[in-house]
Amino acid sequence: MVDPIVQGEHFTRGATKDEVNGEVEYGDWQPPMATFSSIAVSSFPRIDGYQIDPLQKDIPAESINAETPSETITVNYYKNKEYNESSSPDYWYDADNIKKPIKKEFMLGVDEGSSQRTNNNFITIHSTATPNATARDEAQFFKNNWNTSYAYTHLVVDDEECYIIGSLGYVAWGAGPTANLNSPVQIELCEFPNDKLRAQEAYVNYIHLIRQFADIYGIPKKLDRGLPKEVRTHNYWAKINHETNHTDPQTYLSSIGISFEQLRSDVEGTSTTSDDSSTSTNSEIWWSIDPNTLLPVGFTRERGTFHSYYKIKNRRSAPVLTNRSTGTIKRGQSQKYDSIIKKDGYTWIHYRVGKPSNGKYEKPASYKGETYREYYLPVREWKSNGRSIAWGWFS
Repeated sequence: MVDPIVQGEHFTRGATKDEVNGEVEYGDWQPPMATFSSIAVSSFPRIDGYQIDPLQKDIPAESINAETPSETITVNYYKNKEYNESSSPDYWYDADNIKKPIKKEFMLGVDEGSSQRTNNNFITIHSTATPNATARDEAQFFKNNWNTSYAYTHLVVDDEECYIIGSLGYVAWGAGPTANLNSPVQIELCEFPNDKLRAQEAYVNYIHLIRQFADIYGIPKKLDRGLPKEVRTHNYWAKINHETNHTDPQTYLSSIGISFEQLRSDVEGTSTTSDDSSTSTNSEIWWSIDPNTLLPVGFTRERGTFHSYYKIKNRRSAPVLTNRSTGTIKRGQSQKYDSIIKKDGYTWIHYRVGKPSNGKYEKPASYKGETYREYYLPVREWKSNGRSIAWGWFS
């Protein structure tokens, strides 16, 4: 508690008493009006180790008279943020369960953003609404504009990287006062509406990040079910509290072909996207192998080598973007292949590693201890107008 700033005004008025009947007649108050001066936040008392609520505004000047009631204005101070593994984690695990550093280049400082602790009840999830901006772009914007836009979240993820902005476990300004106070982690998904492959890879990272931090905070991996602790979309918060009017991430996800039902399934762990076991095959789609040709069913035999212009992630077990990736071909690298197919807007090539231990080219019960793999790599994207863009050259 600090000494209060007190402003007051002394009003007086005369009175005449009738000695016969005892009635008192009062004159006008003097002065008739007065003004309390404005108080700038910069003039508030400072407390070592504490921060004035950054949302606190200057207290405006006010005209008063003798009838104006007394008023107390409370200014909140919050203990400075503490930086540790809980509030500023060093690593995350991407869609391939690869341990990656969380980038801290644009993390808010001890005197930036809110120092108010959250209640650890919800993971709140968003999408950025800034098409084609990367996680770095978003983090830099939040860092440079938090005190003018009064908006930022904790984490932002794209197809490659994750950046931290606000300290975890402290209020971020992402989804309205109620959500902000109860969400130790708010996560933004970068939007790539014109690049289906990149959008899918960012989305899978997003799902893994949501599930990872739900586990860390002991928050059930349930989505928008009205539970006292769960994962919630910004859209859900807006509908129940009316503190914002946002519809993310559903509006963006539907534009890239991901329904709310799919999002819920992925967050709750009932689909391949959220499968976090590198050895599991239970929920992974398997593309059948023709026992006669030993090629994937529907593929055309074509032996060659693909030379990549870009960094492209493979897919295990089927030419399906939601299947697990276990490796990346980088710009300038090449990959030999034995067959090819055009499917779902992409040309895919197939290659195989090892032979099945039981001699059967079928879905393994588990990849643990098994060296045999079927791999698929998207190498060309087909547009709706029939044109295509190759991501490399063939020999």
